[in-house]
Amino acid sequence: GKGISAALLMSNLQAMLRGQAPLADSCSLFIQQCNRQLFHCTPLNKFATLFYGVLDKAQHTFTYCNAGHERPYLFKADRSVQRMRTGGLALGVLPEADYRHETVNLAKGDTLVMFSDGVTDVLDHQEESFGEDRLLAVLEEGHGQSAAQLIGTVTAALDEHAGDEPAFDDLTLVVVRRNGD
Repeated sequence: GKGISAALLMSNLQAMLRGQAPLADSCSLFIQQCNRQLFHCTPLNKFATLFYGVLDKAQHTFTYCNAGHERPYLFKADRSVQRMRTGGLALGVLPEADYRHETVNLAKGDTLVMFSDGVTDVLDHQEESFGEDRLLAVLEEGHGQSAAQLIGTVTAALDEHAGDEPAFDDLTLVVVRRNGD
């Protein structure tokens, strides 16, 4: 949902993340704690999706837990694509939901692409959404681009698709690319 209640829910979740993330021992346990707190402090019909990850630049790893959010893409240097599915339910649905985390190695040239549903839900003048197939095609076409260039490529494709249609949701896109050793 949108509006004030959604903004308050996200504000609450953001405060939990900022206050507790530095103390977390594991992604999955941290997300379980956030879920429990969110469940007990929000109405039963409210929930939030979340993709949470920890980037270890020294070890070249990314540990994540996906709580019902859009599944990011991991583009490997060899052009293979992996969807990042490991996690569990959206936060706040059940008080004792089970969450799992996964650690992926990031080799030189690998690119991680995280996005909100607002990216795939962009509508054109015929009310056709941009969709995940188009997003994947644009991302594959941009293979080898820097993170900033890839964001620009996706943004241009979204603008072209939407034309004069206004966005009705947030557009969040985060790209992480391992360049060197």
